[in-house]
Amino acid sequence: LPSATDTIIKLFNAKVLPLSESQRCPKSHVALASLISPQMKARADAIDGTCELMHPDNVKSSVQPGDLVLCRFVAPLIKLFLEAKFFNKVQGVVRARDIAKEMKGFARQIGENCKWSQFHSKLVNQKKDLVERYRASGQLTQADATEDRYQCLEYCYEFLGQSAGSLKEFVEAIDEAFPVEEEDRMRHVIYSSIHSAKGDESQKVYIVGINLLPYYRMGMLNWQFQQEIYATFVALTRSKSAMYFVPMERDSVELDKLMQLPCAGLKMEYFEGYTGEQL
Repeated sequence: LPSATDTIIKLFNAKVLPLSESQRCPKSHVALASLISPQMKARADAIDGTCELMHPDNVKSSVQPGDLVLCRFVAPLIKLFLEAKFFNKVQGVVRARDIAKEMKGFARQIGENCKWSQFHSKLVNQKKDLVERYRASGQLTQADATEDRYQCLEYCYEFLGQSAGSLKEFVEAIDEAFPVEEEDRMRHVIYSSIHSAKGDESQKVYIVGINLLPYYRMGMLNWQFQQEIYATFVALTRSKSAMYFVPMERDSVELDKLMQLPCAGLKMEYFEGYTGEQL
């Protein structure tokens, strides 16, 4: 008896394509992704595509509705979303978790039993204490996750809290800045964690924090790091045309150095197919 697959192929006169052949990615993007998955090939008629470095300060003026902005962490997405929204009037949606609900609850937790004038210093000090405690105990992954969560609220405060006169006004401003609405590629830039972007695609993709990929912390188990390499593969294979590598570094001197590196510091030495000669 014919299989269900054979029946579907016959019924719809479907064309059978190899799984290793990318139907989405340009040739230049496949060249990078194939360092992780060597069997991956581009279609013969695929466009060349572009891979460009971009300074993080230029993202807010570059993104347009329909673009996809990816990052391993959430806080940089919050910052870029708010910058584009308030400075360039470009609307977006943050796809990571229920960010408004989480930030409002977190703000109330921080603001409990303290004056509004003390809110920011309490936020900063609490983050510093917790992160240092995790790092001192060798829990580096937990330290990074904690820092990311607190940094999300710090960016909210930077853009929304400084003009608020109370915790209540700050919470209301978060609600207004992050409306609950369906994604609309005609109207929104999509800001997404890499893990939430599986299966997604866009003509233009920005990979923020490219120098942190694949993410690694001492103490990671091998299977955990393999998942991070897979996440890097996901990021590198979302674009249909243009891919922008955006490094993340607080020190301006170090940031300038990253802007001089191939792929802005993407850690290709961890890739199976990398020999040090491709780029």
